[in-house]
Amino acid sequence: MTEDTDALAGGMADTAPAADAAPGGETTAPASTETASTGSQGTIADGNVTEKPVAAPADWPEDWRIKLAGEDKSYLKTLDRFNSPADLAKAYRDAQTRLSAGNLKPVLPENPTEEELKTWRAENGVPESPDKYDVQLGNGFVWSDADKPLLDDFAQYAHKANMPEGQVKQVLGWYASMQERQQAQIEEADERFHQESEDKLRSEWGNEFRRNTNAIANLLDVHATPDVKADILMSRLPNGRRLGDDPAALKMLASMAREANPEYTVVPAPGFQNFEGELEALQKKVGTQEYWRDPAMQARYRELLEAKTAREGKGRAA
Repeated sequence: MTEDTDALAGGMADTAPAADAAPGGETTAPASTETASTGSQGTIADGNVTEKPVAAPADWPEDWRIKLAGEDKSYLKTLDRFNSPADLAKAYRDAQTRLSAGNLKPVLPENPTEEELKTWRAENGVPESPDKYDVQLGNGFVWSDADKPLLDDFAQYAHKANMPEGQVKQVLGWYASMQERQQAQIEEADERFHQESEDKLRSEWGNEFRRNTNAIANLLDVHATPDVKADILMSRLPNGRRLGDDPAALKMLASMAREANPEYTVVPAPGFQNFEGELEALQKKVGTQEYWRDPAMQARYRELLEAKTAREGKGRAA
């Protein structure tokens, strides 16, 4: 085989054309074997191409969705959601990005079986049952007993809607924050109304302000337990104001207290359990120099006598 190849090579050398004679008796070397076999233009593979501007493809036809979907009508409906092939390409790129990041989760099928639903919930952070939701918000926040019925009802709704636990906590966090804001607003309004009402009653009642408020407290102490008394005074009127701060309500209660028992308006001085004991102590000082030199003691003595006389008169009338 080697000898045949060599022979062939030799024969080709013998039959090669002679070099042309150049002027002056010199000869010109024959063209190289590569140039003779490939020609002067070369091939596309050699990079021998003409540089021409690349023409942009024509716009997509109006029926591009149909051409892409082919016979798949379901996919055609999906393509109807996109305004252009560019939107479709962008959605594909986004999906690839999410898939690469591990953020692409399976979609819950319509009318899933119990097993499919259970699997999907486990993969998407939805607990097995409503009572499995962790509703504690942390940071020292504690739900009140009054909130528990609402929490149970919301957990039922959230589980039926397949809300992940993270979303449930976000909603509850918003609700708790809203409650705190509302409570702060209520307390601010209560304090403002309390001060406005006190200023108004002090202006109207003058020196009788303390007597009237004491009479109201004594009236409720006699006729109501402490819990009922607190419920009455802290109850809210249709306008949202507390009854215990409402001037009209307090005027009514003061009038009832005076009518029920005049002595309610007299509060015994410190050290005495009732005004009778204080009156008895003052009676021992009547006529002394201490008594005549102390106008306040004289006024107090007259006040206590009036209360005693009013009570005795009320008893005879009954």
